[in-house]
Amino acid sequence: MSAPRQGIAILCDQAGDVRRWLRDDLTLSHGVPVGQSWRQLLEPGSLGKAEALLTAARETGAALDWQLFIVIEGMPKAMRFAAAFADGQYTLLGMAEAATAASRRRIAETAAHTDLARLNNDLVQAQRTLAQKNVELERTNANLLQIRARLEDSQAQLLAANQRLLAQSNRDGLTGVPNRRALQGRLTEEVERADRYGHPFSLAIVDVDHFKQYNETLGHLAGDDALRTVASTLQSTARGCDFLARFGGAAFAMILPNIVGGPAAQACERLRRAITEIDQLPQPMTISLGLATYSPLTPTLDALIHRADQALFSAKQTGRNRVVTDWQQTCL
Repeated sequence: MSAPRQGIAILCDQAGDVRRWLRDDLTLSHGVPVGQSWRQLLEPGSLGKAEALLTAARETGAALDWQLFIVIEGMPKAMRFAAAFADGQYTLLGMAEAATAASRRRIAETAAHTDLARLNNDLVQAQRTLAQKNVELERTNANLLQIRARLEDSQAQLLAANQRLLAQSNRDGLTGVPNRRALQGRLTEEVERADRYGHPFSLAIVDVDHFKQYNETLGHLAGDDALRTVASTLQSTARGCDFLARFGGAAFAMILPNIVGGPAAQACERLRRAITEIDQLPQPMTISLGLATYSPLTPTLDALIHRADQALFSAKQTGRNRVVTDWQQTCL
């Protein structure tokens, strides 16, 4: 059998290892090392076919002349194989490129199939990449949700802390009742309500009588305890809608919504009596009260506070432990 033209011939043993490489003119070629398996020359898709045909040739002792489509260096090619088996070894496995019309058509089909397979591989890879990105996105979203939850929790804690600070800033540290700052805010609200809806209100300024002497006699700690007791008694005696605040020193202020005149004076008288009935202090204690009503005579907060303070001064001057109203001041 003559060697195929424009090809190579390979002499292999029965195990399939290359023993000789021959050119198409059967001269020895040293271009490729001896000992490499001929199986490595074929793509995996064509290897089984080549082995089956070569095995059949070996069993029958017949020569083999067969055309096979394989991919060499990424390019589909139609190759012609020639082989024979004699003396216990494969002889003259020849490969030559075939260039017939059918082979060119098959090459084109194989190339198209290869391109389609490449596109499919690219699509699969893109899907895998997209799936990986989706996993990363879900992980990022989960992290963002955790960060958002922590942020909302921090904001809630900050709001609660701000509310506590605001409450503390509006409370008198000694007596626990609202301080003068809180009183000023509440008075502003009452004035706006009175101007808008015509709801009347009164303001009483309360001062503990002879508190300086009480401190000098019993000490400042006893004085602090007395102020706390007075504040607690005033708070428990007042109506639920009344607003008690520490005015400064031994003075308190109480807003009396929706009452003026006689009813307001009676409410103040109840406060005065309640203080005289305290029995847990080392010495008896009394208070003086000045009462003023928000009216055209007191068109501003300063005017209202001034008239209540004047009434308190009159109560102090006329003997203490009494209630004096701003209208009594007007009549004097």
